[in-house]
Amino acid sequence: MNVGNIRAALADAMGLANMRVLTYVPDALNPPCAVIYPERIDYDETYDGRATAMFVVLLVASTGSQQAAQAQMDDWVSNVPDSLFAALTHDPTLGGVVESAQTLTLRNWGMQALIDGQTRYLVAEFVEEVFA
Repeated sequence: MNVGNIRAALADAMGLANMRVLTYVPDALNPPCAVIYPERIDYDETYDGRATAMFVVLLVASTGSQQAAQAQMDDWVSNVPDSLFAALTHDPTLGGVVESAQTLTLRNWGMQALIDGQTRYLVAEFVEEVFA
């Protein structure tokens, strides 16, 4: 399991206009953006040495207007064509990088202070389960 390749494949799958997709946690945020990072990796889950990993796709909406930020988040997470959810579920092999990947849940929707502890952003997290 190559964690960097999986983050890059998730980023490629997300390819939405007007969103920066970061495969590393940044020093500063410039929303709208998404940050991809591994949350948990369970090694040797199968007899042939495959691993199961949970990756988080942290969605960060612009907060110039709370209503606009919430509308932006609604568009990303809805189960409709052209949404981020649809993009992540389109190719379960992420271009052949993994055996399979699926979006398990959306969690932690709300206002959070990220990076500097002061600036608050509207965020939500997709949890991606990956078998590789």
